[in-house]
Amino acid sequence: MLLSKLPGTYVNLLIETIEEWGISSEEVLVDTHITFEDLQKTYWYVDSEVFIQLLEKSVRLTGNAAFPILMANKMKVSHYGNVGIAAMSSKNLEQALRVLEEFIGLYCSVFKLRLEIEGETAFLYLTHILVESESTNKFIAFLVASFANIISKLIKTESDILIFLKQKQSFINNNFAYKFEQVTDAVCFDRELLNIHLKTADEIVFKLAKKQCIRDTEKHIKSRQTKSIMRSQIIELIETSLIQKNIGQLNLSEVAKQLNMSSRTLQRYLEIEDTTFKALIAEVRKQYAEAMLIQNELSIQEISESLGYADVSHFSRAFKNWTRVTPKAFRK
Repeated sequence: MLLSKLPGTYVNLLIETIEEWGISSEEVLVDTHITFEDLQKTYWYVDSEVFIQLLEKSVRLTGNAAFPILMANKMKVSHYGNVGIAAMSSKNLEQALRVLEEFIGLYCSVFKLRLEIEGETAFLYLTHILVESESTNKFIAFLVASFANIISKLIKTESDILIFLKQKQSFINNNFAYKFEQVTDAVCFDRELLNIHLKTADEIVFKLAKKQCIRDTEKHIKSRQTKSIMRSQIIELIETSLIQKNIGQLNLSEVAKQLNMSSRTLQRYLEIEDTTFKALIAEVRKQYAEAMLIQNELSIQEISESLGYADVSHFSRAFKNWTRVTPKAFRK
């Protein structure tokens, strides 16, 4: 699932930046599953948690709190593949930012961009799904600063670009003016900059690149739909097993067999979906347990047995883990 993934080019950029301190990629990437082969790929992805840890580690190794910003200074729109090509070939800055706003989700769903014009000022807002922390703040500072740099490189003119960050000040950098402890994370600039004609504008390239972005989006949606169908099939098999009262015998290998795939393929799918077979069984049991408790036709003992628990105490403990209340309390 792309939900927690980021472009692997972020790691390449991090390695390129930290090597200026004489620190090797091996030292940075130790204890991760990132390989030299990954770094050579045109398109690859890294888990957001892994990248945030790498960013934190890089600050520690270099002793420079502004490392994420120095890294952001190297960011190019081309790091976003076809989306970047479409943005670069746009007729003006506004069209380029609209492309990024629309298609950035192809490369990561951890954050979203939103371009808004308020009076004489334009704001490129950045929102994210991450839990706030010092480590996350470093990553957000990198992202916002990187888009400020992308804007600056696209228009190729000296202009006042302001960066708003919700976090407290933890670094000093003179590339842009920063405002900390704001209500939002955003890049702020004069709306007139949106009309600047890009020197890299190319109508033919833009049309081709945007068409490819649309095709990639459709492919991405179909992929997500396929995954959703597979999840539904797994849930259906678990429900059938529950109804037939043989949930205790159901295992990943048996489900894989019924789905005409190897156990390894099914396991990989579950990992991508950031779940486990055990978690899906628990999800089904919880839904059935709540429904039966609400219907109030079976005793708690009978519900426990129908869900495949050997002992009612095991069911009660599991139900409390799911809902934070006992079956008896839930029924009331």
